[in-house]
Amino acid sequence: MGQRFFVYIMASRSRVLYTGVTRDLPKRVYSHRHGLIHGFTRKYRVTRLVFLKRHPAPARHSSGSDRSRAGREQRGIYSPCLGV
Repeated sequence: MGQRFFVYIMASRSRVLYTGVTRDLPKRVYSHRHGLIHGFTRKYRVTRLVFLKRHPAPARHSSGSDRSRAGREQRGIYSPCLGV
């Protein structure tokens, strides 16, 4: 309890953006900069940290009413336009 996480955006020289979430930001940025993460960030050479925001740990949702429309409306994730 009390752990925090970071939402971050990294960019390449050609302005390709990558958005990520982590608890250990220094380790994650190091991994991106040194090409240790295979896939998108390595392919597009995403190495510069351009945005960072610290957040408290996300709350755990209980099952039950969370799956109902009323539960989603209460949490603010129901979209009447999409019907989901």
